[in-house]
Amino acid sequence: MCNVDKNKFVESIEKVKTSIRKLEKPFKFHDLDEFTLTDALNKYDADVRAADMGNATPAEIASNKENIDEIIASNTKAIKHAQHNGEKAMKLKAELIK
Repeated sequence: MCNVDKNKFVESIEKVKTSIRKLEKPFKFHDLDEFTLTDALNKYDADVRAADMGNATPAEIASNKENIDEIIASNTKAIKHAQHNGEKAMKLKAELIK
């Protein structure tokens, strides 16, 4: 090996050593904000509980119950329909992959 090659090799080794020394100390990738979701949820819950919801008449309560029952029935039907379609899709997939 000639002196020019030796010098290049030594320079390369020194660069590698410098890089390794930089890795000895941990470094931050990104500053993360404090996780505050729990505090926000607690505040929201307290705000909702503190809100004046007013008074509902018996007719309004009955109407609300009917509406909620209708929504639940509609969602239940949609879920069953989606599950049925999912099963049919899986059968079709199995048939197509054969």
